[in-house]
Amino acid sequence: GEMPKCSFIIGNYNKQSWVSEAIWSITHQSEEDIEIIIVDDASTDYSMMVIDYYANKDKRIKVFKNETNMGIASTYNKATDNVNSDVILVAAADDVYHRDRARWTLDYFKYHRDKDIVYFPFYKSDHALKPFEHKFAIPFDIERLKQADGQFIGHGFMGYKTIVGKTIKYREELKHGCDHAFLLDIHNAGFIFGWIKDNNKIAGSYRFTPEMVSVKYREEIVKQDEEIEKRETEKKEETVKQDEKIPTLEVV
Repeated sequence: GEMPKCSFIIGNYNKQSWVSEAIWSITHQSEEDIEIIIVDDASTDYSMMVIDYYANKDKRIKVFKNETNMGIASTYNKATDNVNSDVILVAAADDVYHRDRARWTLDYFKYHRDKDIVYFPFYKSDHALKPFEHKFAIPFDIERLKQADGQFIGHGFMGYKTIVGKTIKYREELKHGCDHAFLLDIHNAGFIFGWIKDNNKIAGSYRFTPEMVSVKYREEIVKQDEEIEKRETEKKEETVKQDEKIPTLEVV
């Protein structure tokens, strides 16, 4: 049949308490011409029962299962490999989304053809989805991004053209912060970030708890970035050195 207008990609690992709300909020989008790609990363809880329940009711949902736990980077990459549309919306199994998120994202790309990525305002919420902070989408700033500073881009609320995800993979070798590295990698590849200036277009709620990876490992993630950057620079310098090896005639 026809290609859907956009694709939600979700990685799930042991999110039985939340995954139902996440899927419900996506299946009830005002833009119905979507596909929902869920990759379960070898969960050991009951979340697959929940996912299968929805998949059996809604043919827009496609489910893939990892036989062993591969980590979130690999899970997002696998989901991206199975996308059949031109626009990807990243989703998390423990967040919930505004019913107009897909429509807003598609509209943005329609009117901003030069942009490859768009990020949104969102709520930071507690377990019960009670918001305690309204995060605005502030202008893109590479220096601020490098500081891994307080989710200034909500990765789980981004939309990007599928070409971005097919070109740049999430780094599977990273233990933490693969979403953060992905943002740096797509920027370095020359893709263009846009953001939603209307702070009422809140893409959803980000369930934020103190034991979360982004809180615990922030310093580690920044250090990791610096190492990646050093390696990339060394690679570039190597290439330059190779060029310099061309013999030159010395004038005596």
